[in-house]
Amino acid sequence: MEQIKFRSMDELEIFGHLSIPHSTKPLPAVLLVTGGIHGGVFQEDGAYDPLHIEICNCLNNAGYATLIVDKRGSKGYGNEYMSYLDLCGREVDDIIAGGLYLKGLSQLNGRIAVHGTSRSSTTASLAISRSSIFAAAVLASGFYDIYPQYKYEEKYRSQIFPTKQSMQGKDIETFPYRERSPINHVGNVNCSVLLVHGKDDTIVPLERSVEYHNTLRRNCVDVELIIYEQFAHFKAYSYPSHPIGRTYWDECIRFLHKHLK
Repeated sequence: MEQIKFRSMDELEIFGHLSIPHSTKPLPAVLLVTGGIHGGVFQEDGAYDPLHIEICNCLNNAGYATLIVDKRGSKGYGNEYMSYLDLCGREVDDIIAGGLYLKGLSQLNGRIAVHGTSRSSTTASLAISRSSIFAAAVLASGFYDIYPQYKYEEKYRSQIFPTKQSMQGKDIETFPYRERSPINHVGNVNCSVLLVHGKDDTIVPLERSVEYHNTLRRNCVDVELIIYEQFAHFKAYSYPSHPIGRTYWDECIRFLHKHLK
């Protein structure tokens, strides 16, 4: 995996991690967006998160180049970079800029999917509504309407309150949540979408994905929804070596083969 840098729309330098398997022909690519309040592939000791190494290896072995985009605000690059955290704002431009970077690589064929989990599903789903460069999107354990997720956390997760932390502590009533909620922009989505959620998710309720799925369908978007009995907010089961994770990534690769190859 090679660390690279590219410029976002406002010229801010963004960090990424690129892996291109050997191939005799140009490859499709998957752009991965890390979840969590800040995101980022580095652990506290500076080593790569083993989850993302395993995910990239899985996708590379399936014939896909991968680019992990550590959007502005990600941990691992110093306090100044973390301070640029901007929930569903310019961080969305960073994802689109990462897609444009992939479009410019001669080893690739220009067919790109975006993959997001949890909060990064929100970011990725906005990216597909603002740009036509993505042919497909896989969105797992995500929320697509900021206001109800904020209120859910206010009631059930107030000690952590990740959405408010991602908003730099702003109150929801002063935050442009309507403009930045993907569910209000489904009319601009023109790629195929796979949504995945677990019934036992207590961090982001299943109804977030169900509501987004139904709204996409009403707007004639090609969308699938997969619901797992066990999928405890993605990360616990998301390693490709875990039995549930293996099922998940097999589903993802099936979807990617259908829309990218």
